[in-house]
Amino acid sequence: MKGTAKSLLTNLFLTAVASVEPARLVRGALHRDEEGISLSGGGASSILSWSSVERIFLVGGGKAGRPMVQAAVSVLEGKVSAGAIAVPKGEGGSLHSVRLIETGHPLPDDGSRKAAQAMLDVVSGAGENDLVIALISGGGSAMISAPPEGVSPSDKETVFRLMLQSGADIAEFNTVRKHLSRVKGGLLARAAHPARVWALM
Repeated sequence: MKGTAKSLLTNLFLTAVASVEPARLVRGALHRDEEGISLSGGGASSILSWSSVERIFLVGGGKAGRPMVQAAVSVLEGKVSAGAIAVPKGEGGSLHSVRLIETGHPLPDDGSRKAAQAMLDVVSGAGENDLVIALISGGGSAMISAPPEGVSPSDKETVFRLMLQSGADIAEFNTVRKHLSRVKGGLLARAAHPARVWALM
């Protein structure tokens, strides 16, 4: 009986982990066919015909940045024009037309700033007939860092180091992060205007 219970619990655990595997979730939410592209999830969906989409850009990042962008590129089959994704150390490089930029976690580093700037560079060239797809996973808020004017990278690092030492929780970190960033709190989407923006998180 013990062996059966252990086997059952192991299978339940493995099934639960597989159900939230990042690449699988992207493939389940993002679809394309000969008529267009669609995004579904959370009880909502968006559909765009190919005639209304000139270019597709991928931005974002996090600890699952690489598998998420691999899945998106696979689904979109050559339709991605450019992109920039923040990924963990050791996972950098490029995937077709998408740059994979190695970044720090849990504290932002120079790579985090390069990734944020690369994303801003990508979306700033997007037009009203373009689609920007943001792929965000856990760790993304630390791995994508763009301090606002007047705040130096070292100032921002000091703030987060002190918060980490004080035991601040993730909600407190994220509240501060969006006020010390040029990309968080909807600012990346604003930079992408007038393009349409879809987000997978």
